[in-house]
Amino acid sequence: WYKRVWKRGAVITCPSPYLIDRLTKQGFDLNFQLLENSIPLEEYHFHPKTTFGPNLLWMRSFHPIYNPDMAIEVMQLLLKQYPSATLYMAGSDLGYFEGIKAKVAQLGLQRHILFPGYLRIEDKNRLAEQCDIYICTNRIDNTPVSLIEMMAMGLPVVTTNTGGIPYMLQHEQEALLVDSEDAPAMARAITRLIEQPELGQKLTSKGRALTHRYAEEQVADKWLSLFLTLEST
Repeated sequence: WYKRVWKRGAVITCPSPYLIDRLTKQGFDLNFQLLENSIPLEEYHFHPKTTFGPNLLWMRSFHPIYNPDMAIEVMQLLLKQYPSATLYMAGSDLGYFEGIKAKVAQLGLQRHILFPGYLRIEDKNRLAEQCDIYICTNRIDNTPVSLIEMMAMGLPVVTTNTGGIPYMLQHEQEALLVDSEDAPAMARAITRLIEQPELGQKLTSKGRALTHRYAEEQVADKWLSLFLTLEST
């Protein structure tokens, strides 16, 4: 049914090159066009840093697909080298939060892992200024807006390379990418940023430049251009 519907369209818009690639490989010979999701870029305050410490931010819903357990494993590894390390785990509960909170208590990490809850934009800006590195542990994803938000606020990103993430971020250019479930690799990547601040500065600069692609006015211009093209055909 949906194939018949799609064939009626002059253009099929997709928010990520990942979806276009996957649909094309599934045999869909259609006119796909990339139209990114947008963010109000001017509302995110850029906080450039020259050095980076073991102060981490994780922000997704508490659900197994976002693998918050991996963030805890990363923190356990970092604490062996950085005893004062902190991790803020923010987001809404999708039925997994109480288990994560209990796990943190069981491991005695309450002083190091904090739960600020769901974040509004002003809260994100405040924590981005307070933290040094953003970590993304997702098992499944397409083009996570949270990564765009964090780059817009000046946090270097260490993320798993799942789904569409490698289609939007290049390893050692806009972010450091590691395999899903590989907590030791993520801990090593964080250590690299702490020990090589010039790498963190590079990721921050390139990440910020990338976010302009997702600014509301940029995306609106693409939609307008598409409508004008279709109108003239």
